[in-house]
Amino acid sequence: MVKDGNVYFHKYLIIYEKLDIPISKHFYSHGQFDQTTSNLSNCSNDVDEWMTVNKLKKNNDKTEMMPCGTRVKLSTIECDSATIGGATIAFSSKVNSLGFVIDSNLTMDSAVSNIRKCCYFEIRKIAQLRPYLTEQATKQLVISFVISRLDYCNSLFYNMTAENIQKLQLVQNHAARLIKRAPKRASATLLLNQLHWLPVEKRIFYKVAVITYNCLYDGDAPKYLKELIEVYVPARSLRSINKNNVLVERRKKLVTFGEKSFSYAAPKVWNSLPDHDKSVDSLTIFKKKLKTYLFISDI
Repeated sequence: MVKDGNVYFHKYLIIYEKLDIPISKHFYSHGQFDQTTSNLSNCSNDVDEWMTVNKLKKNNDKTEMMPCGTRVKLSTIECDSATIGGATIAFSSKVNSLGFVIDSNLTMDSAVSNIRKCCYFEIRKIAQLRPYLTEQATKQLVISFVISRLDYCNSLFYNMTAENIQKLQLVQNHAARLIKRAPKRASATLLLNQLHWLPVEKRIFYKVAVITYNCLYDGDAPKYLKELIEVYVPARSLRSINKNNVLVERRKKLVTFGEKSFSYAAPKVWNSLPDHDKSVDSLTIFKKKLKTYLFISDI
């Protein structure tokens, strides 16, 4: 993750905040691209030194590099590889980061395809055991092997295309019918209500809201996420404005990517919630109120 000239690696590995990396380049010229890859190479070398001191070793053979942008922007890049840390790395059209597949256009098509493949594989295996399982046991298996995959990193699906949302919803519908032993034409909405499951789109909304709550009230929340949101402070004191109840909504110039960002999603989601639900002091209570609100409302 790169932000404001800093390179943030996964928190369990290292957080590197040293080099001034110009990530806002559009790479219209080969020189601009060379300068950026040179900075990344220097960053990689410093990481290698840190890992050597701590008796660790980075596996360069598994290093992947993927330029992100619209198809028009990506077409301006005149090469298909870059040299980082002494190794020539070919560009990938998609990469796997902590089990989540990301494509270069950030359409999430690859991620959705991978999730559907894994979920249907698990559903088929559970279906073979279904005659010998109780409904509760089947539900636990489905939650563990199917629903958990639908929920993993699903905040990244905010403002995803309706087509991809529907593809994931079909997986959840299939899982619900398996648990209830319902026919194919049975109402999926009724089954989801009986299982007390939120549909996919509301689960994405739920995850963004919970992350935002943690950023506002949890001191241990990631700093780089906290910096992306700003609490609205009126020019004069208003009794109608409670602490952390309203976030500043920023307009995005780039609809394709800007409206998928956390800095856009968090205020949109948070400001749409009822004030009495946002002001609770306990995360557990907030989750309960949030789920109840989502069940009775149309987002």
